[in-house]
Amino acid sequence: MLVAVSVAASVLGGTHVQADTQNDMTKEEYALLPEICHHKAWVWSQNMNPPGSEKWEAYFGKSDFLPVHHYCWGLVRLARSYRVDRSAKEREWDLREADGGFLYVIQNSSSKTPLLAELWTRRLQVAVLQRNNLAAADAYRAAVQADAKYWRAYWWWAYWLNKNGKTGEAIKVIEEGQRNAPGARGLDKLMLEIRGPGKAKAK
Repeated sequence: MLVAVSVAASVLGGTHVQADTQNDMTKEEYALLPEICHHKAWVWSQNMNPPGSEKWEAYFGKSDFLPVHHYCWGLVRLARSYRVDRSAKEREWDLREADGGFLYVIQNSSSKTPLLAELWTRRLQVAVLQRNNLAAADAYRAAVQADAKYWRAYWWWAYWLNKNGKTGEAIKVIEEGQRNAPGARGLDKLMLEIRGPGKAKAK
């Protein structure tokens, strides 16, 4: 179930859409949110109490499902930070608000929430975009601790390490991710990009 959530959220992360206001989302933004957000109250003003939340409450537990709309809004604000029409100050605000949303869910959920690794990975993504190395490192460790099989955490941390000239460390992180999440094509692709054709499997 969370695979679908994460894939949809990853697609959203690269989307460029125009929002009507800072405090509401467009139909296009709402459509690109993962399924869980379409069944959570307080996500979109045009559908404040959507049907079908029962299965998600059962899956998460009522208390862990309650703050999930902050995760959904975090995804929207993260997506907006990628828009080319955003000024530096607007992008800074987008990222700060996105991180605040993800952190809110972490702080108001149990350690058993199925979204924990995803939330920390999104905080890692935000930290990378903010060029905040300490926050990125902390988020990476927390994401892996939450779920060592969540490959996107390895991807973002390896990407950041490689971007900062720490290619050897990046390769080790990818290899660890490949051991814990075999078959993760995103990690295989990043390894290929870093090492070059014919070297992706080299030790």
